[in-house]
Amino acid sequence: MGLVGRRLLSSLSLAGFVLIAGCAPPPAISLQVVAVYDAVDPFDNLPGKLTATEIRTAATTPIRLWLVVGDFQGIGYWHPWAAQAARYPAGDPRAEGAIRVLPLVSGETMRDRLVEWDGTRLTLVYAAEETSLPVTKFEATMSVSNNLDGTSTITWSAVFDAAEGTSDDQAIAAVQEFFAAGLDALTALSS
Repeated sequence: MGLVGRRLLSSLSLAGFVLIAGCAPPPAISLQVVAVYDAVDPFDNLPGKLTATEIRTAATTPIRLWLVVGDFQGIGYWHPWAAQAARYPAGDPRAEGAIRVLPLVSGETMRDRLVEWDGTRLTLVYAAEETSLPVTKFEATMSVSNNLDGTSTITWSAVFDAAEGTSDDQAIAAVQEFFAAGLDALTALSS
């Protein structure tokens, strides 16, 4: 196919005219783009601007650690803030959208929604729908990596905003405390 054939394949028909890529439109055609916005903030559903990360080394292989970490519902068995095992509605606990409800020793409850579960990359991502932490727009990632020496690294990180009435530093400290307590308990189990 020659040059003319390629250009015709990459053309756009507009109001009875054919605009060929690489050619200027005839002077009689003017294009106007109008943006329409509603009152909803388009960035309202994005994760927050603050971050917290805790990292630990576990004395076990990545697969053995992932068997515990990758069980989205299993956090209640190893996190010391949990009063009991997490509850969840029926369905596949690894499917996007799976919900876990975690009763805490404080009497409060955390409700999380699974965003992504990847058994190949040993990573899961979840978003908090209800939390006892002083945060909003909370999305966390847990991942396990191989240290190639018989040990593994577990990383728990999150992006979020501070809840109203909470400073950024207080929100970050609360999330780091929750992560640290969980990872310390988890790595102690693997020793």
